[in-house]
Amino acid sequence: MVEQGGGSQNFCNFVSAMNSTTETKSNVFKGLSLIDETLDIKHLPDYSLLIQLGLDALLCCILDHVRNKFIAFENYTFQGVHNYKILCEKLQLLVKSDNLLSSCSRAKNVTLIWVNNKNTFIPNVLFDAGNKENYLKFNHTLEEDETVVIDNLKMLDAKNLYALPACLDITLKSLYKSISIHHYSSSLVENLLSKHKNDSEKKLFVHVQADHLEVIVTEGKNLIFYNTFNYQTSEDFVYYVLFVTEQLKLNPEKTELTLLGEVEKDSAIYLTLYKYVRTIRFGERSEDFEYSYKLDQLPPNFYYNLFSQSTLANY
Repeated sequence: MVEQGGGSQNFCNFVSAMNSTTETKSNVFKGLSLIDETLDIKHLPDYSLLIQLGLDALLCCILDHVRNKFIAFENYTFQGVHNYKILCEKLQLLVKSDNLLSSCSRAKNVTLIWVNNKNTFIPNVLFDAGNKENYLKFNHTLEEDETVVIDNLKMLDAKNLYALPACLDITLKSLYKSISIHHYSSSLVENLLSKHKNDSEKKLFVHVQADHLEVIVTEGKNLIFYNTFNYQTSEDFVYYVLFVTEQLKLNPEKTELTLLGEVEKDSAIYLTLYKYVRTIRFGERSEDFEYSYKLDQLPPNFYYNLFSQSTLANY
């Protein structure tokens, strides 16, 4: 555990020591650990910890509210997670062994976005809280341990209903007393709608993850389309993008596509996509914040949704 008066130097020395080991006994593999030397545990009440969690990975970053600046980023990958019980066990071990994650139990805010494809949007005018399970079950099969949770989307004027494992909810709230949990699509949709609310034309966004993508189409304050697709190859990826453009009658020769998430210009995904979509740009993290020079190692479009979830901090 971190000593209360250790200051930023002791904290960074601890992190350096931790970085020498990239695998824990629980088959949790540490990737990048980018910590600004100005991070000081004495100022944890001024920080927000933002987490993105799925069955295969955990990402986190720290926002310093005083300076309005992101000052840390870490990522972990999990192996051997076949059910929610195993995920909760690995999560408990990770948080207790990682100095950044454990110390931030005293942060000003802890916000987490849960990554799964079991969600649905319901406009507020049609929403009936008594039917929340039925709304989600219409498109998804719920497992025994899953409960239906609701995100209120202010920009969309709708509810986002999603499945959250009860054991995960209990585990997270035992690790972080004041944690706020949301679905990862909530931050993605709310951020894009807020950023492009004054654009009158349709905007096409593709958010890229290791094995799935989200296609989002907005028009001003309206969400025209949102869906998640699993893919294995770049051809799969492009098929889903073109399928959406065809259904919405968007001409891929003329419609600009914005790529978000973990994709680079020399990747097979980009090179295959460019054969069919002529105008492709890479989105960047919000200009409303500053970013430590340590985060210059990350391409500006990477981990877009992780950094965007500050949108949900006060929801």
